[in-house]
Order: sequence, then structure tokens, then C-alpha cells
Amino acid sequence: MGSETIDVKRYDRQIRLWGLDTQRGLLGTRILLLRATGLCNEAAKNLVLAGVGHVSIQDPGIVSADDLASGAVFSMRKTDVGRNRAEAMVEHLQPLNPSVDMAAVTQPLALLSDDFLCQFQYIISTHGIEGVHEVGECVTRLSSGTAARADVSRKRPRDATGDADGAGAKGSNGAHVLVPTRKAEQLPKLLAAGAPGMFGFCALDLLHHQHTVVTKRVTDAKAGEAGAAPAPLRYQVAYPTIADAFGVAWSSLQPRSPRLYCALQLLLAAKSPDEVEALRLAKLAAARDG
Repeated sequence: MGSETIDVKRYDRQIRLWGLDTQRGLLGTRILLLRATGLCNEAAKNLVLAGVGHVSIQDPGIVSADDLASGAVFSMRKTDVGRNRAEAMVEHLQPLNPSVDMAAVTQPLALLSDDFLCQFQYIISTHGIEGVHEVGECVTRLSSGTAARADVSRKRPRDATGDADGAGAKGSNGAHVLVPTRKAEQLPKLLAAGAPGMFGFCALDLLHHQHTVVTKRVTDAKAGEAGAAPAPLRYQVAYPTIADAFGVAWSSLQPRSPRLYCALQLLLAAKSPDEVEALRLAKLAAARDG
């Protein structure tokens, strides 16, 4: 399907919601999902139904009885046991929307070339804690060395609600923490998500993201006429890497900071329960001393 051709009948309900231009944007988007997990299954299903132009699913693993027993990977069948996970998931999701281009990638992430990864606008890892490390690997490979990071010591940034001295904005989860930023490069936007136990998380690295807020015209209740629409507000946000985002010291956090953030820090840095507990005590001591 070409970028100018949209099945208006198929996508009528969502076009009414977000408009034809947004639907065209979805049609021109290429997304790579890392690991055929239950979370990947749900995300891929929603992307395919929404009409994203291309969805690739990467997983070198084999479908096992445990995959079926968990119930999370709902697109796999008993007959898929012994097959590649990505191939099985793509085969069962494709009929949901034949107009979406889908592909299975059976090679490990380490064997995928940088050129291959740069074909995608978004790379989404759905493998929990290991997925955060996978996204970190992508950042390391795709960033252009030292040129990708700016010298943050030359200027301390300010914003409209907080200062550069670490006080933080009113109502925020902690103090402002300066981390390296990067130049606006044409690299894939990266997401890492997981659902450990009863909790879920999603970490974003959208590089430089622009967002426009359009305010509707205000109607004068007495005159019954609509006034002029305010000028659109445009925002640009520079995201740190996910590794930098998870590297904030506990002494910079406030009591209202999500406990899951601290737990994820420990799980990312430690490999065993004993290491997790030792690191937790060390971080608590450092936070008290700080």
C-alpha cells in the first residue's frame, strides 16, 4: 500500500478520532519490536489494527510449552511449539490487517547491522529488565561516539518552573539532575517496557521530540460567537538516554518518587538477590549521607 493510499472505510473510526494526517503518519512508520513476549503480542496487535505501515518482530527463540502455559502470548498455538517465536507471532497477527507489512527477524540483536536498525523510526523492547539493556546496546551502537553528546558543563539549563541549582519544580518527583544531552540526529526513537509481577513500566528515549498543543476557539457565552483561536503552543523536549535516566542518585529523589523506579535501578545493576540487597543498603547509606 502506498503512502498516499489509505483504506478510509477500514480506518474510519480512528480517522474521526485523530484525523487523516495522523493516519498517513502511521502508514509511513516502521517499527521494530524486540522479543516476542506477551507484551509484544499485545503491542503488535494494536499497531497492526491501527494501520502502521511496517511492523517487524525480532526473536531468535523457539516457542515452548511454557510460552503457551503463561497465556500472555495469545497469538501462539500448540502447533507452533518448536517454531521460531517471531515467525509464529507474525503469521497469526498478519490476518488481522493484511494491508500492514509484517516481517519476522530471527537473528539475535547483536547480529543485526546498524543500517538495519536505522531503517526503523521506533525500536521497542518488550523484554522487561533485559529489554532496558537491549535498548542501551542500541544507543551505544547507533550514537555517533562523542559527537552525540554535548558538554553539559558549559551551560546550566533553566526552565519555566525550576532553576538550575537542583531545587526542582514545584510538585516534581525530585531535584533537577543534569545529564548529557545529544544532538538531534536521525536515529530511531527507543522504548523499553516490561510487566514484572503486578507492576508495569515504560522507559522512553525519544531523542528530540516536538509537540504542538492547539487550543480550541473560546466561545463568548453572552455574544454567542467564537473568538479567535489562540496561537498553537510548540514544545521541544530533549530526552536523556535511558541509562542516564535510570542513573539518578536516590539523594536527588523525593519521598513521593515511585518506588518502582528505585526497584528498577536495583534490578538493572544487580544479578542476584544478594547483590540487590547489598546495593539497596549502599544506596540508602549514600542518600542519608548526601
